[in-house]
Amino acid sequence: MNVPKSMTLVGANTVPADCERRDATEDEINGLPHVADSISSIVWVALVVSGAERFVFYAATTPWQNYAQYDRENTSIPGALGLGEAMASNISSAFYAFTFLMSVAFAVLSDAWIGRYITLCLSFWLTSIATLSFIASTYLEKKVGYWAAYLMSLCALAVVVPLLTLWLKLPPQGSVIPQFAKVICFSARHRFRLDAAKPSYQAERYHREVDWHDSFVSEIKRGLSAYNAMFVVPVPTFILSVAHPITKGMFYPIPLMQ
Repeated sequence: MNVPKSMTLVGANTVPADCERRDATEDEINGLPHVADSISSIVWVALVVSGAERFVFYAATTPWQNYAQYDRENTSIPGALGLGEAMASNISSAFYAFTFLMSVAFAVLSDAWIGRYITLCLSFWLTSIATLSFIASTYLEKKVGYWAAYLMSLCALAVVVPLLTLWLKLPPQGSVIPQFAKVICFSARHRFRLDAAKPSYQAERYHREVDWHDSFVSEIKRGLSAYNAMFVVPVPTFILSVAHPITKGMFYPIPLMQ
């Protein structure tokens, strides 16, 4: 299909090239009226897909302790597999450890080699395969049966999967995680002085060229300085998420006041 030079393709629609978004100039900020823009439809699509993913996640993780621990003959607490408390807890802990640790590895694969869209699809299928047998909700598993709970989560995915076709798929654009690791390694050789990882220092001291700028090291330094709050309140948020509501009310506001 021939497209005029003044037009660019975005999904299935043609958009004039001179209508592309850009940053406002200082004169435009000071002279033009400030009017709130409407939220783009693709933003709502992303929100719906993200909400459905969280819906399936909690529908899978909330009841699967009972699903794996108790058997079908248990009349007081509904179950299915009858693996016992120890094995059920091991399965649950292994799943959470996998989700926390593999996100870093998949971030590198997503940005550098595979691409974010393909990584998203792989993550979806891997998560579905790993948790499909555990997808259930507490109410449906007790009142109706596990088949109904599986159907509920499946319907949630079936509704939002067609919306993925509306996304603009970008090619891989590289990842900063390998560069971040190199900066930390270079600084570790100088007692963790981040300035030693700057290109100017590396070129002067080791006659070495690096693929980042001084501003990148400065951004890492500012980011690491934000962790000072954890020395005052060293309680990870994923621990607070399973704590008592009163405990969360007491400790959550503390980091915000730092």
